[in-house]
Amino acid sequence: MAEDRFGDLRRDGAEPQRSAADLLAAGDDAELAAERKLEQRKAPKPSSAYSWVVGIAFLILIIVVGLNSLPNAGEGIKGPKPGSVIPSFAAPLAAGAVNADVNIKANTKQPGHTLACDVHLASALNGCELRKHPSVIVFAGTRGANCLPGFDRVERVRASFPQVRFAGILIRMGHDQAAKTVRERGWGFPVAYDRDGQLTNIYGVGVCPTTVFARRGGKVVATKLGTLTERELRAELHRIL
Repeated sequence: MAEDRFGDLRRDGAEPQRSAADLLAAGDDAELAAERKLEQRKAPKPSSAYSWVVGIAFLILIIVVGLNSLPNAGEGIKGPKPGSVIPSFAAPLAAGAVNADVNIKANTKQPGHTLACDVHLASALNGCELRKHPSVIVFAGTRGANCLPGFDRVERVRASFPQVRFAGILIRMGHDQAAKTVRERGWGFPVAYDRDGQLTNIYGVGVCPTTVFARRGGKVVATKLGTLTERELRAELHRIL
């Protein structure tokens, strides 16, 4: 007669009989569960102060890891170094009719058909043209910080420095918002927008505002991070002259 593998099941619906081994295993499991509960009761609970310190440490770790993972982390977020030449670009002006991305093609090996230096349009700001004069380029945005007053200070001092070319770059801003911002603030110097962040990236900008001061020829004299007073702005302008 074939072995009935289901012979330990009661046909009347009652629970099957359990072997001694099953009962011993069940007893062991119950004993272990009881011991774990007892250990949990004896274990000291962390104080609220300890929990707070651990939480802050974990938050700091997250911030440090996040900063180190950024493409412009470390030295890269300090903008162009003194002695370097400002990178080539052609950026659409907020006051112009062109709605486009920034052209950062600096050589023929890079993708694209037109070099940035070859873009000469009334609706574009050409960084290569800025190199022909002492120049100041200010990067600022509206997300997470009040950076636009840096542009206001440039507007107030620029009349005293007619030899200098001033330019502003609005970070991560589209054409319509950039045009509206320029109209509302009343800036009279050229202000372009960098809607996809390409220009901001190649300039290594990670602080808002960032102000780049360059002599004729495009050679950077200083890159200043954060807000500058009008007095500080004038002092740097005298340096590049």
